[in-house]
Amino acid sequence: MPTQTFLNLPTQKREAFTRLALLEFADHDYANASLTKIVTRAGIAKGSVYQYFADKQELFLYLVDLAQQTLLGALSDFSPPSLSTDIWVTLRWQMSASVRAAMAYPIHAQLLRRAYTATLPFREEIVARGQLAAHQHYVALLQQGAARSEVRLDLDLEVAASFIAAVVNEVGTLLIARLGLTPEEAVAGDLARFDDPRTEQLFDQVIDVLRHGLAS
Repeated sequence: MPTQTFLNLPTQKREAFTRLALLEFADHDYANASLTKIVTRAGIAKGSVYQYFADKQELFLYLVDLAQQTLLGALSDFSPPSLSTDIWVTLRWQMSASVRAAMAYPIHAQLLRRAYTATLPFREEIVARGQLAAHQHYVALLQQGAARSEVRLDLDLEVAASFIAAVVNEVGTLLIARLGLTPEEAVAGDLARFDDPRTEQLFDQVIDVLRHGLAS
């Protein structure tokens, strides 16, 4: 995580460094991302990085957290459903809005795709953070649904949340295949490719299964 020295930087200087770091890690995998290039473009000494962050891994984890927060914050820009809407409409909106947010913040989205697909010595830490945040989100959503009798009252909400998270997590892989993209194209390609009717159709199918199950 960032040091107090980094947090005390003037806003413009801190944001400029962060923007350059986001670009470098989004454009290259972790091993090939260069701190030297970042500081050269920022016009600062390389040693400054280690005054801001303990090491390259800490900088990368900070950028991952920042990218996640940015994309989550962007969801509200895409006509969210009213507070009275049931959880299935809310979940369906979140899936679609996530694609729109990624298109609005392509650098952040690209960095996250690299973080979750790359072979990293600390990948488990990144995945665990993401899973915990997703699990907590779905538990809260299900609690709201249970309070409004939109989900079965006999459900173990922890189990149900884990199930939803697992399903939603796999949607990306299925979507990439449906759109005929390679994993490489999905990581570094044009996000406009996801603006496709098949994307929304897939989301509809996922929500239908989650809401109504598989039984005849």
